[in-house]
Amino acid sequence: MRQRLVTLSLLMASLYGLEGTSQADHPTDETSTPTSVVAPVVKCTDEKPCDKEKPCDKKKPCDKEKPSDKEKPSGKLLVGAWLSPDDGLTLGAGAMNHRFFSGDHSVRVSATLASRRQELALKYKVPRLLGSGLALEAELHDRQVAYEGFSRRHTGGSARLSRALGSGVGMYLGYRNDEASALILGRKTEDLTQSGIVASLRAGLTYETPGSGGRHVRSELFVERSSPWLGSEYDFVSAGANANLRQPLIGPLVLDLSGSVQALASESSFGLPLAERLQHEGHADVRGFGIGNVGGPTGGTLKALGRAELQFPLVSSWGLSGALFYDAGLLRDETRSSLAQSVGGSLIVKTPVGPLRVDLALPLGDAARPQLLLGLGGSF
Repeated sequence: MRQRLVTLSLLMASLYGLEGTSQADHPTDETSTPTSVVAPVVKCTDEKPCDKEKPCDKKKPCDKEKPSDKEKPSGKLLVGAWLSPDDGLTLGAGAMNHRFFSGDHSVRVSATLASRRQELALKYKVPRLLGSGLALEAELHDRQVAYEGFSRRHTGGSARLSRALGSGVGMYLGYRNDEASALILGRKTEDLTQSGIVASLRAGLTYETPGSGGRHVRSELFVERSSPWLGSEYDFVSAGANANLRQPLIGPLVLDLSGSVQALASESSFGLPLAERLQHEGHADVRGFGIGNVGGPTGGTLKALGRAELQFPLVSSWGLSGALFYDAGLLRDETRSSLAQSVGGSLIVKTPVGPLRVDLALPLGDAARPQLLLGLGGSF
């Protein structure tokens, strides 16, 4: 990990025009909002007045001599930390440049470090490839996540071409090539590592629109095929869909709905690799059910999630709001199904370092106990 962090530092230094900022409130991807870049102001002088027909006013800047946008720094340096119920304290750092190669290309390098999750990623985006209507996204990554009894790691890269079809509808076609490995932690024997190349094509349709009056809809439908003719050591198919809806209701009430479903299938004698099987992601999936509390130790081949949350303000002047929620999740393997459900309430406070959220989750079940969850900020 130390060597990877050194490599990350060199990549950050290679991004020209960077401006250092603090990123404690970390929205995702390019929506992050570090300190704004302020262009230097050139004062006018008696020898070079702002307007030849008017005397120079030294108290006012000379607008005509302000540097153009091309001269402004186009890079950002992001550093932050956040807290989540599943990963605990997470540290993150990143650098991005949105005018790479003096154009509209963007490049971003980032790293996150937590007790059960580590990630290094380099992303490159071209919004208009060769002047066409296609957008290109490419990524190199090294991700490792720990679960109950094993950890999995994906090292490789991916590329995706996407195109807007109009009215919020888009389509994409992507290819990924990963070395997918799973380290099974042995109790009485040595640890066992399963490793292989996963190469796949993924195609999908997307829909996103902000709507009117604060209404926002986002959805995706996809299918992915991993096959030896693509360079993969495994043969399987994955398909799924997800959707999110944010809908203002009467007065200040806001309803958030989200759901997803994904299935895996393979006719190969090797079956599905452990690194690709569907896993329960803890409270991020169903609040009140941590890592290892849903499904078997090897995960499943079918996963479905649903969440409904009603948000409302409590003391607006303090940035304090509340929420009532219902979460549900299903994870099925070859022999059994596991269902998890919970209800609860939340207190949310806006702070200078991001939203502070306290959830009281009540798992529905005979032996379930209430869970108090704390979160601060979010990943970028």
